[in-house]
Amino acid sequence: MTEQSTVLIVDDEADVREVLAFWLRREGFRVLVAEESAEGIAVAQSEGPDIILLDVMMPGISGWEVLERLKDDDRTRRIPVVMCTILVEPRFLARATELGAAGYIGKPFKPEAVVKTIRGTLEAAGDPG
Repeated sequence: MTEQSTVLIVDDEADVREVLAFWLRREGFRVLVAEESAEGIAVAQSEGPDIILLDVMMPGISGWEVLERLKDDDRTRRIPVVMCTILVEPRFLARATELGAAGYIGKPFKPEAVVKTIRGTLEAAGDPG
């Protein structure tokens, strides 16, 4: 078995963080959580997770800006970021892709679908998850 992959969840909603963390731990992932944008950036820079689940609608610094900052930073630019948001219109998906997101999950979501997306994203990035 390979070393477990680390997932950073950045979301201001406690219930979303808790559900995702529960499911991901159950599936064998190491989970880090951040409840606000600046904390998420700091954790990504210091911990170097294998993948980040990032909410778009965050107080203060939006998820879009977080994504831009992560992709502009040598320490975090190679970490795949999956946007996890209620904003599911095609223009938001296009923006996520344009900014360098590796995936996009609409809320409400099924935890099983999130796990599948994470595994597929990690596999595409060369990490078997």
